[in-house]
Amino acid sequence: MSEIIEYSLRKREEDIKRILQDASLFIVWPCEEGVLVLAANKDRRENRTHSIFDRIACITLGGFSAGTILWQDAALRASMEGFNLSRGDVSCRILIKGTSALLSESFHNFRQGPVFGAEVVFVEVASERADDYLAYVNFRGFIQTFNEAKMFGRIQVPDVRDVRNEGRAENELAHQRIKALWEPDLSTEQAIDSLRQEQSLANIFSSTRVEAILLDRKMVKEEKFNKTFKRLAI
Repeated sequence: MSEIIEYSLRKREEDIKRILQDASLFIVWPCEEGVLVLAANKDRRENRTHSIFDRIACITLGGFSAGTILWQDAALRASMEGFNLSRGDVSCRILIKGTSALLSESFHNFRQGPVFGAEVVFVEVASERADDYLAYVNFRGFIQTFNEAKMFGRIQVPDVRDVRNEGRAENELAHQRIKALWEPDLSTEQAIDSLRQEQSLANIFSSTRVEAILLDRKMVKEEKFNKTFKRLAI
């Protein structure tokens, strides 16, 4: 039985990774103004970045339907937490535990239901940059926090013959360039201009639609939480 379980989990992992290979790029860029998110979209209507109780954002990676289930589940739990708490007190650290459990159960419970072909990043903006909470939850439910600018998804290189290594060099270069470009003191406009001029990130700005979201730190300081999540025109 253990061999059957091991095979099933390995098969699920391969299927999910195949879905995630086609996931569009997005960048999370923490700065003094707040947290900037730039996301590439293959569709003009569907959003990949969603507000969760105003000062928390959820960005999905991979299958759109599975991603929708994940962010809606997080939004429901946030509203339940918010029944007794203010919008400034609902914590991403609490919400993310539920999302982690949901992904882990989906991956390991191979007898029931389909697998989520998605991963998710949560961003919570605070009044001080040092207190921001940025976390990536992979398809197994593992949580990894980060505090610098980071890219998620894969650069697609259709003319590469070696499918196993498709886009590997391009992705490594993009990660290196984001790390080199990141300066938290840059304004939102300066950060977008800096990223737009970077050739290795051209895939984001040449996509069908680019989402640009700012979680505005100033609004958190002023406790105007309903004005924290802002969609920007670029």
